[in-house]
Parts: sequence; C-alpha cells; structure tokens
Amino acid sequence: MRKYSTTNRLDRIEKDIEFFLKGMVELRESQVELKESQVELKASQERTGQQINQLEQIVRETSRKVNEVGRQLGSMGIVQGEIAEDLFYRNVEQLFITRGLKLDTVYRNLKAKGNKAEYDIVARGDDHVIVIEVKNKLGIDVVSDFINNKLPKFKT
Repeated sequence: MRKYSTTNRLDRIEKDIEFFLKGMVELRESQVELKESQVELKASQERTGQQINQLEQIVRETSRKVNEVGRQLGSMGIVQGEIAEDLFYRNVEQLFITRGLKLDTVYRNLKAKGNKAEYDIVARGDDHVIVIEVKNKLGIDVVSDFINNKLPKFKT
C-alpha cells in the first residue's frame, strides 16, 4: 500500500509540476505580449505627440493668419474712412455753394482745446459754422452720438 501511495503521490507531484510549468509558460507568453503591447503603446504615444505638435503648429499658423486678416480688414476700414473724409473735404465748398452757403475756411480733423473730441470737417462762413462727421456707414446710433455728445462739446 505504501508503494501505491508513493506512486500516487509522485503522480500528483508530476501533475503539480506540469501544471506549474504550464502556468510559467503562460506567464512568460503573457509577459511577452505585455512587452509587445508596451512597445506598441510607446510608439502610439510618440505618434500622438508628433500629431499634437503638428496641430499646435497649425493652430499657431492659423491664429497668425487670422490676426493678419483682421489687421488688414481693420486697415481697410481706416483707409476707406480716410478716403471718404478726403473726398468730402476736397468738395465741401462746392457742395455748400450749390446750397447758397459760401465758406471762407475749411478745417480738417479739428481738435478743440480742453475737448478730446475730434471733428472731421469744420467749415466757416460769414454767419455760419458747419460741423461735419464723415462715416462710411451711417446708423442711427452714430447720428445720435454726434448730435447728443459730440456737437454740444463743439458748441462750448
């Protein structure tokens, strides 16, 4: 009986060793797979980092271009305003003569002392003064501001 028991015991030990070795092989395979996954993850992270850098460069360049376009559009508005003001300034005497008003002096971009407002065109005749605000785009708010805020300051 003892012999049987030893054989049984050896069989179990062999099975346990076989099970252990099989587990070790599976563990080794899992470690290899994990290492491969880590290498793939690292490569993916590097690609993602490169893509983020490229996107940041694109965003910077796009932002620079948008700022440049905004600056150009702002300059165009200023230039258009200057052109309109210059055109009106050169023709103001003629425009008012046809309406029966003779102008002696025409000022451009007049600034009064103690008054921060600037008046685009101020024309003076014998018994009248004309204050002109030149705008490319006329709106009720612009007219209201001129009548309620800018013109009263001119009068003082």
